[in-house]
Amino acid sequence: MARWESKADQQFWKGLAAQQSGRITEALAAHRRAVGILRGRLRRHPGAVAVHEKLAAVLYSLGSSLVASGEPDEAAKVLEDSEHHYVMSAAPDVDLLVADVQARRAGAHGLAAHPVSALTDIDRALTAYARRGVHAEGPPRSLDLARVLSQAAVVHRVHGDTDQALACAGQALARYNEGFAAVNTDPSAHLGYMIGMAADTASALEAAKGNWPSALAVDDMVLHVVEQGWGDLAKALARKGVHLRAAGRAAQAQPFLARAAEMSTTAVEREQRTLTQPHPRSLDEVLRTAGAATGVVGVAVLRRVLTRAESYSASARVSDQANAPAHARSLSVLAAAVDPETDAEAAWRLSLESHLLYHALLRNRPASSRDWLSTQADTWATALRVMVRVSRLIGGEAMQNDVRAAVARFTEETAFAVDDPREVSPGPGS
Repeated sequence: MARWESKADQQFWKGLAAQQSGRITEALAAHRRAVGILRGRLRRHPGAVAVHEKLAAVLYSLGSSLVASGEPDEAAKVLEDSEHHYVMSAAPDVDLLVADVQARRAGAHGLAAHPVSALTDIDRALTAYARRGVHAEGPPRSLDLARVLSQAAVVHRVHGDTDQALACAGQALARYNEGFAAVNTDPSAHLGYMIGMAADTASALEAAKGNWPSALAVDDMVLHVVEQGWGDLAKALARKGVHLRAAGRAAQAQPFLARAAEMSTTAVEREQRTLTQPHPRSLDEVLRTAGAATGVVGVAVLRRVLTRAESYSASARVSDQANAPAHARSLSVLAAAVDPETDAEAAWRLSLESHLLYHALLRNRPASSRDWLSTQADTWATALRVMVRVSRLIGGEAMQNDVRAAVARFTEETAFAVDDPREVSPGPGS
């Protein structure tokens, strides 16, 4: 092994060990040193595919440490670079390696309050796994999909469709339960996703729906894992106690609440806040209310087509891709018909879903898509105008910047301009 490679590997593994032990500052320093060594090598040998692959892996780990250190914006940039170097490496299974980067970047964008970027990345990641047919495989590949689904559950819970969040969480947990023996061989690689992402999401959303048997079943699974030494026992006990109490089973709840309170003075209060926090409306709910409020024709049919089956991202909503452009157009038209001053959440959900579906359609089309764009770009632009307007009404600076970036990408990819909604009122086909 060459000296430069030995030094890079040493720093990479040193950073990984520090990361897994929670020494994030140390992990950041080691991984940055490894990045410096590998970038220096690429400057001298820009076509070295093995170096591109090694650099991509180090950047992937660096991105994780940046998220842990509370720097999600920087993490997203680093993970963008990781994707680039994986593509340059032409490594085996590069599509799935890139998908893993996209899933991790979706989490970073989610923490940075970039909803459009987060949902776009998670859609791309899940699409890559679907194309490879991983959903039909068993461990260990199914556990990789479970990890991506867990990340998707968190992103959807905060920024997307809560029905899709619950579907992703449920599918992730099913795969983890099927492969639990394999998980136990390397628990550190999966249990955080299993109990900290998928289970958290499933338990919270089932509880919000009042589905107590389902919520408590997830709570029991988490307690089983945590009692073996993985995760936060006080949190797991408090959650089960809070859910039992909310389900009307106060006597059964008391031992769990008391034990949690002995271990942590804040665990029960935190879980009670989680139980009562509001969740975004799902697309199904928004279509029902927006259809009634606007009187737009055909919304009931659109709702049935887009939400009747379990789905995990925007691309997976439509089984018949030939009709997908029409559905994206209908979402945009309905979004423009909603008064954002009255129901900003509905206007946002509908316009964002339209944009995500259009973006997925463009990604999956051949380069010669100008004719298709000429028939779709105006309505797609309408959805983007609604997104810009709503982000100004309800969003912070990070959300507004994310929407502006989506508009810029649309203009770059389609060569169609989006007029400023302060100057042009949004309307179908405008």
